[in-house]
Amino acid sequence: MSTVINVLVVAAGSMLLMWLGELITEFGVGNGISLLIFAGIVSRIPKDLSQLIFSFDVSQLPAYIGFAAAALVIMGGVVFITEAERPIPVTMLAECAG
Repeated sequence: MSTVINVLVVAAGSMLLMWLGELITEFGVGNGISLLIFAGIVSRIPKDLSQLIFSFDVSQLPAYIGFAAAALVIMGGVVFITEAERPIPVTMLAECAG
C-alpha cells in the first residue's frame, strides 16, 4: 500500500509542477519548466557549498580539480554542439512534379 501512495504522491507532485510551469510560461515570464528546474538547482548551491567547506580535505584536492576540469570540458562541449553551424544542402530539382 505504501508503494501505491508513494507513486500517487510523485505523480501529483509532477502534475503540480507541470501546471505551475505552464502558468509561468502563460504569463510570459519565460519557459516555466526550465525556470523551475533552474530554481531547484540554484536553491541547492548554498547547502552544497557549505557542505564542501565543512568537509574539505586536502587529500581530496585532485578529485575536486578533476571534477572541475570535467565540468568545464562538458560545458564547453555542450556550447560547441549547441552553437555549431549545421549547413543544410539545398538542391534544385530539374523537373517539378506536376
